[in-house]
Amino acid sequence: LLLATRYLIAKMYSRVSIEEPALELGMGFGDTANAIFGDRKLAVGSTPVVDEIMGARHHFGNHRQYLAIDASQIPYADNTFNSVVMNYTFYHLEDPARACREIFRVLAPGGRLYFNFAIRNRIEATRLLPKLIGELGLHDYDRMASGYIFTDYGSADATLTPEECLALLEANGFDDVSATDYLSPDLSKLMWLTRDLEVLFQLNLQNATSTQALEAVYRQFVENQLAALLSHDPSLCASRGGGTFMFVCARKPGDQTANPALDDHAIKQRMVCPVTRNPLERNSGYLWSENAKVAYPIYEDIALLMPIYAELWRRQNAQSGNDPRNWASFSY
Repeated sequence: LLLATRYLIAKMYSRVSIEEPALELGMGFGDTANAIFGDRKLAVGSTPVVDEIMGARHHFGNHRQYLAIDASQIPYADNTFNSVVMNYTFYHLEDPARACREIFRVLAPGGRLYFNFAIRNRIEATRLLPKLIGELGLHDYDRMASGYIFTDYGSADATLTPEECLALLEANGFDDVSATDYLSPDLSKLMWLTRDLEVLFQLNLQNATSTQALEAVYRQFVENQLAALLSHDPSLCASRGGGTFMFVCARKPGDQTANPALDDHAIKQRMVCPVTRNPLERNSGYLWSENAKVAYPIYEDIALLMPIYAELWRRQNAQSGNDPRNWASFSY
């Protein structure tokens, strides 16, 4: 089922052109990027979580540079990237409006943003197991299950509707905004039944992580059930009133042909302090913001360009003075 959803999002990306340099936000452990881009390496991959970066770099390597960053404080100069992608990320954002402004800022004129978006009310309508639990009278358990699942989709009280999502992009300067529904309710029912069984009853139905293992266990099921749903997903979305996810494209106005070609070295030189946006000075083991007087640690050749990591490193060396040249290496 995970492979099925990645197959569908890969099909969405196959219809667009991801122009370099490209930044991926919220890449997680890199498995979705690998399913989409195969052997291709995007310029920059990022997520706030160091463990995810280490896993993505070790297992997949679909990016030429890796950073720990926050989508609401992107540490790059204006007009750096021709493409920004986010997979299963936008609806996690604590402040999507701020993230939209930051993405718009770092995109070059004519650059494009691509992401997928979970449509909450349609997903809820396909979740059969919590409905059954509710019908059995276990309403508290039903509410708990729904709340638990949708911690995966932003705040339960502030999840954007599709219309609000698209309007937010336009309100922050994007044009040529489009959305394509995918993952039909039929397929979503299967996907969420598996997910709810795992969560509610502590089952582990998808422990096999390799393609070969999944095929060995589910080959007949995939051939008989999922193949038809996947091949007819667009028509099923149309006949069922829409999909449970949408693939969104948006453009920053301007002429992309006028953008200078930036190689990986030039992109590194365009890193800035995420708070002040002033240039950073590279030192052994850290990046220094002279304007903010803040040192951002480098861990395993990964720049941790978030204030939380800068503060954590400062506290780790609280007894060593204020000069980061005298500090011990960042400990994670």
